[in-house]
Amino acid sequence: MTTGPYYFNGDIAEIRLYNRALTPQEIADVNATLAGTYGIGGAAGRVAVWGSNTSGIENVPGSLTNAVAIASGSQSLFNLVLTAGGTVSAWGNNSGGQTNVPASLTNVVAIAAGATFGLAIGSQVPAANNITVSGYINHDLPFALSGNDPDGNPLSFEVTSLPSVGQLYQYAAGSRGAPITATPALVTDPTGRLIFAPIAGAIGNPYASFNFIAEDQFYASAPAQAVINIGLPVVPRFGNVLWNSTNETFVLNFTGSSNASYSVWSSTNLFNWVNIGTAAEITPGAYDFVDTNTTNTPQQFFRLSTP
Repeated sequence: MTTGPYYFNGDIAEIRLYNRALTPQEIADVNATLAGTYGIGGAAGRVAVWGSNTSGIENVPGSLTNAVAIASGSQSLFNLVLTAGGTVSAWGNNSGGQTNVPASLTNVVAIAAGATFGLAIGSQVPAANNITVSGYINHDLPFALSGNDPDGNPLSFEVTSLPSVGQLYQYAAGSRGAPITATPALVTDPTGRLIFAPIAGAIGNPYASFNFIAEDQFYASAPAQAVINIGLPVVPRFGNVLWNSTNETFVLNFTGSSNASYSVWSSTNLFNWVNIGTAAEITPGAYDFVDTNTTNTPQQFFRLSTP
């Protein structure tokens, strides 16, 4: 048929006929077999057992779903199944207590079975640590998220909420990467570094905050909070000055807070001041500014400000 509500428009993989009604578990087993053989059906994560039913090893618990690993006792006929949630189910022969899964056994990542015993490897949940970072007005703030894993597994980080003001960016070789505009957002830097840019001219203590989690390859931590303070750097202090007669420039040197922005102002009369640029940080906390216009006036005064 090519028309009507029941026309056939697919491929038949296999048809099975039965002369009786199937139990729910038998239906699940058939679905699992079809899914495994042909890649069809909705049986992903279900367990199918066939063959001898000695000790009830075919009696898969009806509530068992999301299976990711299976182990079986080689002689005493029992099964262990690990689920995606890190729990273990067991059934079959229990002559040695091998199906008595400890109630406290959680966060399991691997299972195995011997003749009369089962084994499991558990993964402890990683932790994300609250952090407080401080930066300066009108200046990007690079920082790293913090977390630890009791098992020593490598961690990745994920931003779960955005700051209400300012902008988060991915860290890309010390500069702004892609802006983070939606959550959840995986932090792309392997060490968990980000860059925060406050709004121009704004300060606050605290200024903004956002939440994040730490993840190993198995589990995620509880949320932690990153608090961001934005303030003014220390008052700059004039240092050495240098007149370069070769190219007729005046070099102004001063000290201040590292990784801050300082503006240089010029005046010829101490009343009218003009912003002539931003100083460059030469080494941490040491700044230079080169003025190329000092020969245009008989006298010139300088002062510094932030920003």
